[in-house]
Amino acid sequence: MIIPDYIPEPLEVPGNVHDGPYAERVTFNRRVALTFTGCVGAAALVSQWLPQSDRPAHEMATNALAGPCFVAWCGLLALLRIEYRGTQPETRAMSLSLPITGTLFGWLLATYPALMAIPVGSAVFCAVLLLSGRDFSHPFGAVVTALAVGAMHPIIPHAPEPGRWWALVILGVTYFTFDFWCLAYRRRADEPIAAAHDLFRDYLNILGYVVRVIRHWRRHRLWQDLPPR
Repeated sequence: MIIPDYIPEPLEVPGNVHDGPYAERVTFNRRVALTFTGCVGAAALVSQWLPQSDRPAHEMATNALAGPCFVAWCGLLALLRIEYRGTQPETRAMSLSLPITGTLFGWLLATYPALMAIPVGSAVFCAVLLLSGRDFSHPFGAVVTALAVGAMHPIIPHAPEPGRWWALVILGVTYFTFDFWCLAYRRRADEPIAAAHDLFRDYLNILGYVVRVIRHWRRHRLWQDLPPR
């Protein structure tokens, strides 16, 4: 009897990085991490150049649009990915539109300063990946990143209370690490920029992924017909 995994298999494209040599996968991970960290770092700089006000940023009329605009943009990218998955036009569009995503993310950082934890976390994760070399472990990178970001609670502006902060950090880092691992199945070796772009867009997929997991459980009758204790 074959018992399926409790989480569905990652979506794959032909010729993905995971199917190639291990050295190619290591190089791909480094390029993706550096690209994403560079983008969120640039976004953090953009957020400092935006007009400042004595009022809370999220109460300003213009900044009230930051969240909806970023979500709408990422939704558009998700539709593009669904329609043209694995094709050159999709890869080219994702690569060329990364500066737009970075600018919108900078606007979001200016509106919600607590999100500065994302550039910090990505820098820590990237540093662990680079220092680990061929021995990089995703779980180890996640633990180090979560501890580093969680410990920065006192200096992060407008951060929530500590218990909620740690819960959000653990959830965010866990999902980011899982998504980073899945990139090797969804992208080819020559698509590191598009893969880094996926890390922005995929946070919108967390609810859709939960639905996918539940459907997977129902299809394979997991968690059902368990023997009584």
